[in-house]
Amino acid sequence: MPLSLQVKLLRVLQDGCWSGSARISTVRANLRVIVAAKGDMNEHIANGTFRRDLFCIACM
Repeated sequence: MPLSLQVKLLRVLQDGCWSGSARISTVRANLRVIVAAKGDMNEHIANGTFRRDLFCIACM
């Protein structure tokens, strides 16, 4: 997942809301996410291809 998309996903997971480009109002949701990854996530974090703060939220 590109880093630019990781930032947006992290924001939605932390805030529980988002607004699309065509929306005037904000959409709120209670989200649960199930994730799977190929490879060692600690290596991806060390390489800078995955955000540590997003990984910590995914582990909660």
